[in-house]
Amino acid sequence: MILVAGGSGFIGSAVVRRLVELGADVSVMTAHPDGTSEKIHSMGARAVPGDVLDPG
Repeated sequence: MILVAGGSGFIGSAVVRRLVELGADVSVMTAHPDGTSEKIHSMGARAVPGDVLDPG
């Protein structure tokens, strides 16, 4: 499994799409799962709630 932080943004979403095309199992960490989960799922990845700025 590959975890991508920022995978719903412009560059990150291109990376996620390419990884999925290559057959990778991709999860995208998002601080706003309510607003981005649909986009992430449409790319073939799974959304994981989290924020790199909040270590707790």
